Amino acid sequence: MENKLFEKELSREYPFHGKIFDVAVCKAELPDGTQVRREVVCHSGGVCVLPIDDDGMVTMVRQYRYGVGCVTLEIPAGKLEAGEDPLEAIKRELSEETGYTADEIIPLHVDYSSPAILSEVIYIYLARGLHGGKQHLDEGEFLEIEKHHLSELVDMVMAGEITDGKTQIAILKAARMIEGIYKGLHRDFTFIRHYYSLPSEERSDKELQLHLQRTMEHIHLARRLLPLLNNPLHEPTLYCCINHLLTFLDEGDEEKIVSFADAIHNVPTQMEWNLRLSVSFMEGQFSAFEKRYGKTYLAHVWELHQPNRKRGWFRK
Repeated sequence: MENKLFEKELSREYPFHGKIFDVAVCKAELPDGTQVRREVVCHSGGVCVLPIDDDGMVTMVRQYRYGVGCVTLEIPAGKLEAGEDPLEAIKRELSEETGYTADEIIPLHVDYSSPAILSEVIYIYLARGLHGGKQHLDEGEFLEIEKHHLSELVDMVMAGEITDGKTQIAILKAARMIEGIYKGLHRDFTFIRHYYSLPSEERSDKELQLHLQRTMEHIHLARRLLPLLNNPLHEPTLYCCINHLLTFLDEGDEEKIVSFADAIHNVPTQMEWNLRLSVSFMEGQFSAFEKRYGKTYLAHVWELHQPNRKRGWFRK
């Protein structure tokens, strides 16, 4: 299908070279053989990052944008230099605009800003595990720092109060990823249980192997995003469950993997209910596993039910 839509470039000239971008005037051939003129703004690309702390607060920047003639609220962003690694670029921009360094930077999205006329590609990230530092802006750069909760930013996007496209994408995708942890883990645990229940000769199927790889990637990502759930019971409970499952996977104890996955595969969906139901459900789900293997693996989970247990205990 893509080959049938492809436009072949016949010639390219650059009537304008600027500091930020160049302009190319091209002659292209359409799929039916017709020749047309194409005008392209050539840009080296950009990076942006949604810095979010463990309380769900996002650091935003407010600045004047000359192109639209108004002040906008955006996530920190900057221009890629030619050939620059986007990950290194976003570390630099995060430090310059906010003073922050981050323990972890997670890719969220790759955005084509305006693909009909603009070659710019924007790499969008989420940063967590933030550490404060001194802001050091570029010469001639003026902006103000603001902090908003992620849920508030989602409401602002939906109300039309945030109009910057890359910022809208980062906010909505981050919110969807975090909200989807429960359902995603339910799917992951179910697949793990199914996969390790199969005879070993059936597990070599390429599609199953690819599914397993994606499942493990999501489980590791979910563990990194758990602190953003901002829930005093669910975060450490799931963290404990995931850690034990990953330990069993590393050890290759297939019997224990299947048994544990069977015990926890419905826990994420149950956690969308209220606290009392969740605790009752979990105790019932884990009873069979405990009878077989003892309470060693889940002792910390039960301690979390005590009212004096502080949030964040598993973040060390």
